[in-house]
Amino acid sequence: MKFGDYRVEIVPDCEFRLDGGAMFGVVPRNLWSKVAPPDDQNRIRMNMNCLFIEAGDERILIDTGIGDKWSEKHREMYGIDRQRSFDESLRAIAGVSAEQITIVINTHLHFDHAGGNTKLDESGKVVAAFANARYFISRAEYEHAEGPTERDRASFRRLGSDSCARAVRLGDGIRSLPGRNCGSEKETTAAGGARKLDVLVLPRS
Repeated sequence: MKFGDYRVEIVPDCEFRLDGGAMFGVVPRNLWSKVAPPDDQNRIRMNMNCLFIEAGDERILIDTGIGDKWSEKHREMYGIDRQRSFDESLRAIAGVSAEQITIVINTHLHFDHAGGNTKLDESGKVVAAFANARYFISRAEYEHAEGPTERDRASFRRLGSDSCARAVRLGDGIRSLPGRNCGSEKETTAAGGARKLDVLVLPRS
């Protein structure tokens, strides 16, 4: 898709499952189950869509999906159904590889949005999944991920310091908009005199 000076592509990661009651909150089960049928563990299917933006010489990725640093136990727990790697999807849809991404912006640091920030190399060491990219996150979200509350601690599981380590704090053009998460943000992108593109990240529905 073209928006003025920008090429924008939606790059899906894999499907996974989360508890339906946790996702819909105070909405009664007999209502949400009509549009999102739960399985025998009360989990509903969830999708993860990341945003690729080509702006001048910059190749920007907003969110990185769930990543691959999961044990078999947790793959089963979250019903992670990966048909192909995120890098394969990125190549097929955006026409670029992980090494060609120059900027990664995390809207927030929940595991399904930032779990793909890092990966394990052949020796099992945690390394950046996008080796040539600068990583950006709002200061508020970075600090929240480092000290989550009991209520949302589970949303940051499997993240830990490894996925936060490459995220820089609040940068120019990133403005926190507290809502679904305390540090969710709007990205403002401009490259080489091109018109600005505002990307407002909305919660799932």
